[in-house]
Amino acid sequence: MALFAIADLHLSLGEDKPMDVFAGWNDYTSRLENNWRKLVTDNDTVVVSGDISWAMKLEETLTDFTFIENLPGKKIFNKGNHDYWLDATLGIKSGVAPGFWFDVFAGYKITSSDVLFLPSRIYDRDHFGNFSEAMSDIDTKQLFIGANLKYSYQQLFDVSLKGVYNNWKANFGDTWIGGEANGELAHAWGKPEMEVTAGLTVRPVKNVSVLLDYYLATGRYTQLGGAGEYKMNNINELNLTGTYTFNDTFGVYAKLNNILCQKYEVYYGYPLQSFSAMIGVNINF
Repeated sequence: MALFAIADLHLSLGEDKPMDVFAGWNDYTSRLENNWRKLVTDNDTVVVSGDISWAMKLEETLTDFTFIENLPGKKIFNKGNHDYWLDATLGIKSGVAPGFWFDVFAGYKITSSDVLFLPSRIYDRDHFGNFSEAMSDIDTKQLFIGANLKYSYQQLFDVSLKGVYNNWKANFGDTWIGGEANGELAHAWGKPEMEVTAGLTVRPVKNVSVLLDYYLATGRYTQLGGAGEYKMNNINELNLTGTYTFNDTFGVYAKLNNILCQKYEVYYGYPLQSFSAMIGVNINF
């Protein structure tokens, strides 16, 4: 019996995302299968350490896992940061009345080698600086539960409201330098505990639509060096968009962002504009 390990298969046998567009990956599935069969017997064990399939949903991985299952040896799988198919969501959808429906859902998401952003301070006798540092190799786990309500009245207007509660856990990865491997962080820095999204679309006349959308994110924390943790300002943004459609292909729009002029940061120390406006052209292919 022998023990083997392999990672980054990036299979896409059921998806149109082949890796052979990159140099050195030409005909890689055939090369993988031929070398695997030369080295591995049915009595051996192979640890497949993540980034197994490019599929986005579990049901789309069948072709890739069938390919691996038909290879010799016992397989042990670990999830990689590109294995998006492992996320799970359960919910109930119902249309209780004409034009009205609701969706209640819950799920659990595991992300290996996630990235969190923290402010870092660097200073000595000659200079002082402040910058944002990316904490890589952080493993996050997200348990979420929420509800989504929608109502549509003919073609005149649509109303939507969605709320999500997130429970985050974050741990240092196995290769993290500067912290205890697998040790738990106080917070998943920068990740929101509660999110609310609301929208109202009105179509007063033919070819014209007006959208008012709102986003609220609360319960975000950051760490300020030796000063400890700090609760960040809520993301509290209201936007207004007006659109005129000439036909199925062309349209124009004007958008007012953050019309309440709220001050907040996506990453600590990097404030967004309090207000901005944009005009543009829509082209639908």
